[in-house]
Amino acid sequence: MAKGRTSRHTWKSFERRVARFFGFERYSKDHLGDNVPDAVVFARFIKSVWLDIECKLHGSVSKEFSNALDQVDTNLTDDAHIPMVVIKEKHQPDDNAIVAMRWKHFKSLFDESFLRKMRRLMKEQQESKKRGRRSL
Repeated sequence: MAKGRTSRHTWKSFERRVARFFGFERYSKDHLGDNVPDAVVFARFIKSVWLDIECKLHGSVSKEFSNALDQVDTNLTDDAHIPMVVIKEKHQPDDNAIVAMRWKHFKSLFDESFLRKMRRLMKEQQESKKRGRRSL
């Protein structure tokens, strides 16, 4: 493997862990094509895709970006607050800004009862698809 490259197993494993957190599975680009996100979380009550997730695993993250996350963590005024960074390029519209937070803080936004409900809905949806294929 070339220097600086990440093994396929490592980034696929990362994508699987992220998808599993939401109760779903990593999509295979071989079956769905290149123009799909790594993981999609569906919610029947919204009747559409709830999250499209593109996972990126790098050897390192920009120092400016990492410093901004460290700064918001350091300056946190209340443990109940959720630190986040909003970053944008000069001369770009605000709507193009990137909102970021550490994974541990993002996960804290989803309480376990919400995640259990999402996983149950996903399982029901998958079982429904299997039943539909059997009846063809």
